[in-house]
Amino acid sequence: MHSAVGTSTHKIVATELNATTVTDAEILANLLKPTRRRIIEISGNEAYDKSNCDIAMQIKPAVPLFVPK
Repeated sequence: MHSAVGTSTHKIVATELNATTVTDAEILANLLKPTRRRIIEISGNEAYDKSNCDIAMQIKPAVPLFVPK
């Protein structure tokens, strides 16, 4: 399960449940699409530091704050 949390409110703004065959990086676009909020930063572990996450972040322009590989 993946969650998007507002940094100022600490409330969950989006969630996505994925199968074990789907990688963390593949789920990011689905997590970002339904949010109507402006997203300033996206943070996550090294699993999100992939090229398909860069494409997903074009949906909501934001600064990536991923732990490096």
